[in-house]
Amino acid sequence: MGMMAVCPLTAVACTLPITVDAETFFLAEPSMPGDAGARRRKAISEAVAERYRLRSAADESLPPGFCCDVCRMIQSVAWGVADISGEEDPNVMLAVGMLLALGKPAVILAAPQTHLELPAEMRGVTVIRIGEYIDAIDPLREVVAELAANAAPEAITPAPDQAYGRATTLAEQGDYEAALIELDGTLALAPDDALALAKRGAVYANMARLDEALEDLNRALDLNPEDAEALGTRGVVYSRLEKENASLRDLNRAVEIQPEDAEALEKRGIGYSNLARFDEAIEDHDQALKMTPDDPDKLYNRAIALAEQGEYEAALADYDRALELRPDDAATLCNRGNVYTNLEHYAEALADLDRALELKPGDAAALGNRGIVHTFLENHRQALQDYTAALEIKPDDANVRYNTACILALLGRTEACLEELRKAILLDVDNLEMAREDTDFDGLRADRRFRAMIGEPTSDPESEPEPAPAAEPVAPSSPAARKSRAAQQVRLVNEEEG
Repeated sequence: MGMMAVCPLTAVACTLPITVDAETFFLAEPSMPGDAGARRRKAISEAVAERYRLRSAADESLPPGFCCDVCRMIQSVAWGVADISGEEDPNVMLAVGMLLALGKPAVILAAPQTHLELPAEMRGVTVIRIGEYIDAIDPLREVVAELAANAAPEAITPAPDQAYGRATTLAEQGDYEAALIELDGTLALAPDDALALAKRGAVYANMARLDEALEDLNRALDLNPEDAEALGTRGVVYSRLEKENASLRDLNRAVEIQPEDAEALEKRGIGYSNLARFDEAIEDHDQALKMTPDDPDKLYNRAIALAEQGEYEAALADYDRALELRPDDAATLCNRGNVYTNLEHYAEALADLDRALELKPGDAAALGNRGIVHTFLENHRQALQDYTAALEIKPDDANVRYNTACILALLGRTEACLEELRKAILLDVDNLEMAREDTDFDGLRADRRFRAMIGEPTSDPESEPEPAPAAEPVAPSSPAARKSRAAQQVRLVNEEEG
C-alpha cells in the first residue's frame, strides 16, 4: 500500500512516498566475527523464508547508523526482526528504536540475561529469549505463522497527542506549512482521525485555503457530528465564504453544545465579524474574555471587530494587551500598525510594521499596510516599493492594486496607473466608486481613458485618447478614503485539548 513516511527523529512527514511490501522482514543485525553471523542468518531465514524475504542495510550496502535510506527501508517492510542477544551494538539499538517509532510489528531476539523493559501498552512487539540461534527457529516460526494469518500487519499506532501539540504550537507561531506537515503525517497513518482532520481544517482556514478547510471539516463532522470545535471552525469558514445561514447554523450549534466555552463564543464572534455583524461579534468576544481575560488571541480577535466599528482606541488597548502577553507577534503588530494608521499616528504605525516585517519577512499584508503609511507620509517611492513587493506575493489583492494605482497617479505615471486601476476594478467593483471620489486621481480627471474607466462621459468618445499631462504630486486622500486592510488572520488551532 502507498503511504507517507514519517521521520522518527523529527516526527514530520517525509516528502517521498513509501510503498510497503507486505512480504518482507527488516533484519537489524550486529556485525559478528567468524561464523556466528552465518548461524544467525541461517536460523532466521529458516524460520521466515517460506513466507517472507529478509532485507538488511548490510545486504543493500547502506551506511550504518541513521540515514534516510535506512529509514525508508524500514518503512517499506511489513515487519522487523532485531538481534540484541550479543554485545550491545548501537546501530542495532537505533534500528530497534526506529522500528518502534515507526509502528512496525517487531520480533526482538534477546539473551536470557538482557534487561529489556517495554511499555505495557505497546502492541505488536514479541521478545524471544535465546541462548543459541537454533533456539530462535521454532518460536520465530510460530510468530511468523501468526503474522501470516492476519490480512494486514497490526502496526503499533503511535499516540497522536504529540503531533497535535506540535501542530498547535506551530500554527500559533504562524508557521502553517510546518503545522500541515505534522497533521499530514498523522492522517497518513490514521486517515479517519477526526481531531486531526478538524485541526488541519483550521490550519487551512488560517491559510485562506477555504475549500480544503471545508473538505477536512466536513469529514471530521461526519465522524463526530457533535464536535463543537469543528462546528465552530466550519462556521467561520462559511462566514468567509459569505454563506450566512450555514455559518450561523454551525456557530450557534457549537455554542449550544458548549454554552460556557470561551472558544465556541470566540469563534461565533469571528463569524459575526466576517459577516460584518460587528456589534454581535464584540458581544461574543466580551463574553469569551470574561472567561479568559488574558488570552492574546481573543484580545486580537476582539480588536479586529472594534477596529471595523471605528473604535480605534479600544482596539489599540486590546492589541497593546495582546502584545504584553505575547510580545513580537507579527500579526498583532501588523494589525496594531493599521490602527495607528487610522488614528494618523504614522510614526508608531511605521515602527510596528517595520518590526512585523523583521519577524515575518515577505508578509503581504504588512507590506501593503506599510505602503499606506509611506503614502500618508508622502514617501511615495517607498510606498510603491512596498506595494510592488506585496503584489509579487499576493497578486490578486484588490486593495493593494488600488493603492498602487493611487501612488502611481501621485507620481505622475499615468499609463502604469491606468493599468493598475483597471486590474483593481476587475478584482473588486467597489474600487470603481472609490476612484470616482478619490483626490489621488485629480490629475487624471481630464484623461478620456480614466473617465471612460470610471463610467463618466467623454467629449469625443470616438477620438483617440490623448495622454494626460504629467500630474503634479498632490496631497494623498484621507485615511477614510483609502482601503487599508490589516492582516486579519484568525487563530483557530490554539484551543486547549479537551
